[in-house]
Amino acid sequence: MYPYSLLNNEYTFTTDTGTVFKVAFSKVDYDDLPIFIPTLICEQCAIKPNDDRVRNTIVAIMREFVESRDCALFFVCDTSDGRQQNRFRLFSRWFKELGLGFSKTDFCIEDLYSAVMYKDGFSQRVLVENLIRAYLGL
Repeated sequence: MYPYSLLNNEYTFTTDTGTVFKVAFSKVDYDDLPIFIPTLICEQCAIKPNDDRVRNTIVAIMREFVESRDCALFFVCDTSDGRQQNRFRLFSRWFKELGLGFSKTDFCIEDLYSAVMYKDGFSQRVLVENLIRAYLGL
């Protein structure tokens, strides 16, 4: 794992190739439900393929964020370059490998790949999942 810092609600870490990652969490403002959307920004990208330290750091940041609150993370894979399905598969693999103590529900509609993640025992899981289903028209 790479060392990371938290400043102004944004987690930042730099890989050994100089790639800077930023992870931020935006609150969804709906009916006081504790839902956040994570955003991953890659600056000066020079990523080594299969750098497990990147995966481990991003997962650690998400864990820290979720464990410090009773909340859900709602992911929507970026569609700008047509690689959303690859991103979804990668996230699903990371979750399967490192998601102990957490649950994930996937939502896929045509080319839109999304998921909601929360700690096992999340108090508002059903409300959040129903809201997302309604939002996505499921």
